[in-house]
Amino acid sequence: AASKVLGVAVRKNLGLPDGGLNPFDERQVLAAVQALRELRPQLALIPFFEERHVDHVAASRLYERAIFLAGLKEFHPELGSSHSTRTTLYYQM
Repeated sequence: AASKVLGVAVRKNLGLPDGGLNPFDERQVLAAVQALRELRPQLALIPFFEERHVDHVAASRLYERAIFLAGLKEFHPELGSSHSTRTTLYYQM
């Protein structure tokens, strides 16, 4: 219902583990890169990296890394063509 009110075209869950996000877990990073290349967002909203909740900090770092790597042509091209998100905004909880 919130997606409809906000006009969100796609909402995708990567199935990453609650309480177990890790910006250096290759499987998690590759899942995020693939989603970024598939959906090709121009704007990324990610949690602010200074948070009390460890998953919020890890999600911030994981997506910072994935956003960078998704823009590299030679990084896992089998995940789709490279894509550079234009703007990344951080939000606080």
